[in-house]
Amino acid sequence: MNTNYIERLRKAIWDLYGCESTHVGTTAVRETFQGKAIWEGSVETFLLTRHSSAQRCYAWAQGSGKDEVEKTYIAVLGIPPINSPADAVRSVIFAIHVELRDGYANPEKLQHSRT
Repeated sequence: MNTNYIERLRKAIWDLYGCESTHVGTTAVRETFQGKAIWEGSVETFLLTRHSSAQRCYAWAQGSGKDEVEKTYIAVLGIPPINSPADAVRSVIFAIHVELRDGYANPEKLQHSRT
């Protein structure tokens, strides 16, 4: 795993939640809808230090380009019902869908960081 990528995710976790994190693993996630893949990628799992309500965080980067500047770093706290990397991905897909459906899509309202 690219250590620079993990450090960028750790920075996003710090920026969003104000706590240190330790990378503990990578999980391949594939989400489908009506038999078609709607999201596929790797989700990194981190243990959090001194967060008030979560022990884990799931994080990944999204973006169209390979340039790190064009990527959005997403970090989702592992608080029930978010109990796995797949749950974290589903929660972000759902949040984006609701914002688009309701006509107030604003990427800055989602819990993510551009680093």
